[in-house]
Amino acid sequence: MILIPELIVLVSSIPGIIPSLDFILLAVFAVSLLMLFHCLLYLLKTETKTFIEMVFATCIIVFFLILYSAYFVILASLIFASVVIFFTRYFRYENLVSDE
Repeated sequence: MILIPELIVLVSSIPGIIPSLDFILLAVFAVSLLMLFHCLLYLLKTETKTFIEMVFATCIIVFFLILYSAYFVILASLIFASVVIFFTRYFRYENLVSDE
């Protein structure tokens, strides 16, 4: 829902320049990166400074992998990391918040 305006502008402004596979990769990449950032919040007792450092490190790593053209490696690793963090930390986070 957050990325719908960006995707509309992207699709309407340059339809013939970018192949359709790149549109799909861009959408999946954006959703998986946002999903990872959201799942990083489930890490217990994470301070704001630590979270910002993790987001910065993730962006730097993803930037260099994009320069290396490892798109599917990026997508697979982002989705895998998000799923692992979610399933290992979600229920623990929920119990911690309800105890307080």
